[in-house]
Amino acid sequence: MTASNQLRRSWKAKIYRLEGTSGDQWVDETTGIVVFHVTDKSQETDQKASQNELYLSVHEIPPGEDDMVPVTPEIRRINILEWARCFVHDQAHFIWEDNTGMAFSMSFYSSDHMQLIWNQIVEACSAFRSPTVPILTADTIAQIADIIEGAGSVPQGMEDWVEQDSTVDGLRNLVALAQAEPVAEEDDSDDDMEPREGEDADTAPTTPSTSHLRPALFRLVRGLFNLGNGRITVALMDDTHFPLTLACLEYGPASPGRQLKIELDRLVEGIPSIVAWTNPAVSEAMQRLARMSFMRDVALARLLDDYSAAIVTGQHILATRTVLNMLNGEMAAFKAWFAGPHSLEERASMLAFLDEFNVRSKFYLMLTGDGTGRRVTESLLSAGVLPFLVASVEMPMPHGRRAAEIIHFICTTSTSAARQALIDPPESIDALSRLMTLLTTVDPPEDVVEAVIGAISALLHPPKVGGVKQGSEAAVGFEISSPDSNSRLREGFLDLFYVRCSSALLALIRPPTESMSRSARTTTAHTLTTLAACIPSHALRVSYLIAGHSLFPKLVASLEWADVGCVIAAVRLLKVIVEATAAPTPAAETEFYSQMIIRCNVLGAILALAKRTAPGSPCSSPMVQSACLALLKTAHRIAYLNAVLVTDHRATLVEMTHHSLFTRLLEEPEPEMVVGSEMGDGDMGLSEDLRDAVGT
Repeated sequence: MTASNQLRRSWKAKIYRLEGTSGDQWVDETTGIVVFHVTDKSQETDQKASQNELYLSVHEIPPGEDDMVPVTPEIRRINILEWARCFVHDQAHFIWEDNTGMAFSMSFYSSDHMQLIWNQIVEACSAFRSPTVPILTADTIAQIADIIEGAGSVPQGMEDWVEQDSTVDGLRNLVALAQAEPVAEEDDSDDDMEPREGEDADTAPTTPSTSHLRPALFRLVRGLFNLGNGRITVALMDDTHFPLTLACLEYGPASPGRQLKIELDRLVEGIPSIVAWTNPAVSEAMQRLARMSFMRDVALARLLDDYSAAIVTGQHILATRTVLNMLNGEMAAFKAWFAGPHSLEERASMLAFLDEFNVRSKFYLMLTGDGTGRRVTESLLSAGVLPFLVASVEMPMPHGRRAAEIIHFICTTSTSAARQALIDPPESIDALSRLMTLLTTVDPPEDVVEAVIGAISALLHPPKVGGVKQGSEAAVGFEISSPDSNSRLREGFLDLFYVRCSSALLALIRPPTESMSRSARTTTAHTLTTLAACIPSHALRVSYLIAGHSLFPKLVASLEWADVGCVIAAVRLLKVIVEATAAPTPAAETEFYSQMIIRCNVLGAILALAKRTAPGSPCSSPMVQSACLALLKTAHRIAYLNAVLVTDHRATLVEMTHHSLFTRLLEEPEPEMVVGSEMGDGDMGLSEDLRDAVGT
C-alpha cells in the first residue's frame, strides 16, 4: 500500500492524536509517521505571535528519497510569507520547504490544516506584487486544486469555514489576480520578466506576469466553489464577487460549452433571494456571459438552458427582465443563431429553455398581468424564433409537441406589437403557412394539432382585456393597448395572413375517410371552428375567403360526412354564417351569405341531417341533432329565412314530429332579427366579385 493510500485510509479512520505532546501531533496509524504538528501557542513565550506564523513539525528530506523519513519532530516557527515553494507529496499531504532549505509536512484532511493552507495562499495573493514575495508556482496551486476536487464534499468540521469572510475574500483575491491581465497562452518560461521591445530595463515593469497561473487558479476557485456546496456561492451574491466569479468562468477550460453549463448550474443554485436579480451588477454579468458565449461559439441553447434554471431558482419576473435585456442587447446574435443550422441536441435544449420560460410566464401573466413576458415574446419573434419553432414541429416527439405548445403560448400571449413582429420578418408569415401545411403532411398527434390550430385562432381573433373565456378554457393573453392604437397593426397582420395563408388554412378541411387518422379528422374540425370564430371579427375577409375557394358547396357536402365531430363543426360554422345575415345594416358580406344560404339550400340540408339523426333512426346522434336545432332556431328568428322554411320546406317540417321546434317553425313568428333590405332585387347590393361567386 502506498503512502498516499495509507494516509487517505487513515484519514477516513480518523488519524489519531498522539497524547502527551506539547501540542496537536497527528500520526498515521499504519506507518507511525507524524504527518502534522501544531504547538499550543499558549505555551509559547511569544504570546503575540503574528498570524502569519505557524508552528510546524520539521522533517528532513534526504536527497533522492521518494518518501518522507520520520525523525524526531523539531518545533519551529516559520513565517508564511517567507516560504519559497511547496509541492504535494504523493497526492496525500504537503511537504513545504522554507527559504533555509528545511522542510515540513502537513496533512490536508483536517479542516484546521486546510484553512491554514488556504490562508497562506490568500496572503501570498494579496501581497503578490510586492517584489520581496516569491512567485506562486502553477504546480503548487494545481496540486491543491487536485486534492480539493478529489474531496468531492465538505470535510467534517469545515461547514463554518466555507462561510467565513476570509474564504470569500480569498476567492475574490484569486479571481482578481486571474483577471489582472489579458488571457495568454500558458508559458512556464521566464520571458515575461524580460523588458518588452522598445523598453529598457529601467522602464520595464517589475511585476511578474500571472498568465501562467490562470489555469491553476481557475481550477482552484471552481474546486472550492464545488466544495462549498453552494455556501460560497451565496456569499458571493453581491455586486463585487458575483461578476468576478463569472469572470473566472469566462476563461475556463478548453470545452466552454459543457463547462459553462456545469458552472452556471452551480451558480443559480446559490441565488438566495430577489436581491441577486435586482442587482444591476448581476444583470450586467449575466449579459456579459451571454456575449462571451457568442464570442466563444458556444451553443446558445446550452447557455439558455441555464437561464431556465435561473428562472426556476430566482424570482421569475426579475430573472425574465435580465433575459429581456440580454435578448435586446444580443438581437443580431439571436437572429444569426435561429437562422443557422442546428443539431438535434441544440434544438432540444433551446426548446427546453423556451418551454420552461413560457410555463412560468403563463403563470405570472395570470397572477400579475406583468407585461415583461410579452416583451420577451416580441423580442423572440423579432429575432425570428417562429421559423425555428415551425421547423422543430417536425422533430420526433416529445420535441415536436413541445415546439407546438410554445407556438401556441407565443400566439395566445401576443400583443399587437408582437403580431407586427410576425409581419416584419417575411419568414414569419411564411412560417405560419408552412405550419398549417405540416398538419397535412406530417400527421402529428392530436395535442399538436390542437396547439397549432389554437395558435392560429388566437392570432386571428385575440382575447379581450381581462382574459375572456374561449370555449372551455380561459384565455391567457391580454390586449394591453387600446383597440384604436392596435387597429393599424392588427389590420396589417390580417391582410397579410388572408392573402398568404388562406390556401394553407382551407387545405386543412378534408373529407374524412376510413383511412384518415384521428388527428387529421381533428384538424378538419378545429379548422372549421376557427373559421366560425373569425366571422364575427372580420366577416368581410372571411366572405372573400369563402367565395374565392367555393367553400359553401363543400360545407353543405360536409353534412354527409360520417365523422360526427366534423359534422358538428360544420353545422356550427353554418349557424354563425346564418347569424351574420341578421346585421342591422346590410353589408356586402351579409348579403353574400344570405344569397349563398338560399342558393346552396343550406336549410334543406340541415333539415335532412336533423331527420337522419333523429332519435330512433339508424344514424341517431343527440349532439348532431342539438346542433341542427340550434341553427333552425336562429333561422326562425330571421324573417326571410323563416319564410324560406315555411314556403320551401313545409312538407318536411310536417313529417318531422320528434321535436316541438318543427311545429313552431310552421307558425308565423314575430321576428327578433330582421335584415334591413328586401329580397327581391336580385344582387342585393353585392360587390361584383362576390356577385360572381354567388353565380357559380
